[in-house]
Amino acid sequence: LYIIFRGEEGLDYGGVSREWFFLLSHEVLNPMYCLFEYANKNNYSLQINPASYVNPDHLLYFKFIGR
Repeated sequence: LYIIFRGEEGLDYGGVSREWFFLLSHEVLNPMYCLFEYANKNNYSLQINPASYVNPDHLLYFKFIGR
């Protein structure tokens, strides 16, 4: 995997890829997309949000996440 951020220079010794995965994971878990919810109030386990269908692209997002 080779990641380049527009307007930024940097050698990727794992840092740029790590940042990309960090940003991606935060977007995927963004409540605005209604894709996931916490399974339990006592821990950080996630489950698919039953209301994810309100996002018209939810199946495409899940397919992307699963790859």
